[in-house]
Amino acid sequence: MKQILLFTLFSICTSLSVAAQQLPVVDAAKSATTNVGAAAIPQLGGYDKVVVADTLFPTILAQPCSDSVTNFVPNDPATGFVGGTNSFFDLRKLQRVSLSEATNLTVSEVLVAFSVADDNISDRAISAEIFADLDADGNLGALIGTSDTITVGDLIVPENGIAFTSFNFSTPVELTDASSFLISVNFTDLYFNAQDSVDYTGNAAIWSTNNNCGDGSNALEIFPAEGGGLGFGTILADWGLNVEFLMGAVIDRDPFVATRNPIADYGTSVSPNPAFEQLNISFNAPTSERMTASLLATDGRVLRKQILSNGAGLRTVNWNVATLPAGVYLYQISGPSGVETGRVVVQ
Repeated sequence: MKQILLFTLFSICTSLSVAAQQLPVVDAAKSATTNVGAAAIPQLGGYDKVVVADTLFPTILAQPCSDSVTNFVPNDPATGFVGGTNSFFDLRKLQRVSLSEATNLTVSEVLVAFSVADDNISDRAISAEIFADLDADGNLGALIGTSDTITVGDLIVPENGIAFTSFNFSTPVELTDASSFLISVNFTDLYFNAQDSVDYTGNAAIWSTNNNCGDGSNALEIFPAEGGGLGFGTILADWGLNVEFLMGAVIDRDPFVATRNPIADYGTSVSPNPAFEQLNISFNAPTSERMTASLLATDGRVLRKQILSNGAGLRTVNWNVATLPAGVYLYQISGPSGVETGRVVVQ
């Protein structure tokens, strides 16, 4: 059962820079890892309606194999985590997210599920970044934007279950004609800060899927390369793991089109949520004009659609969702006032 808890954090506005990059020489010591426990994604008791066009997660999170997630560590747990900081000084962890087709979009928020945040580095800064995807030659794309920073102490790491920490972009990141991009978590300050040039004192880590649940080429890392500069590699190549990180992005599709529909509020209610077999969506039509209700996957695919034109007032659609994989979906209500979008969970 896949559920998502969303929390908004207050952020401070600083940013971290990216140094020059070069291909790494992978350390053979990285090849041995240990699974250090799993957690089931918890039930969502309520529901937060949002007015964003989309929330994009790795598609593997809609598959049954991601019903539980885990941490991986090298041979010695004291060295850190595959999905976070460790004694290899991995500076960034990245996750590829993809859309069904190329489009213009902006990213306003990144969501990351953290599994570890050590108290002794609670004052260190951490941020999210958006990179362009690898080019045809396998080179890492350009850094496009950096979120507001927060501290490790502000990361949401519940004792039981999973929650997503929100990284806000005061200036939304614009991508043009993009079908995929990379979300990055920048751990640099967990090793270095203004007071000490080298100070490895604690860890933060991101939940990942279990091995062979996902594509290890969609999860990457950036670390100091031999001879200087930065190198990068996939989690599959560096660790031998076919996993993906629990990271997502709140996006707005086609944001550069001046005539696109504005955000609307039709007073929509969804029941039950989570839905098991039947999903009922009710909303208020301001006029007798035609309204359209749609259910979408997080990659933008339209799974259900219904057009209603039976006068102003309360309108309701009923969809059978028993055949849909468990996961998070989006509903959209389109009408004369614009588009309202929200999240719904199917179990």
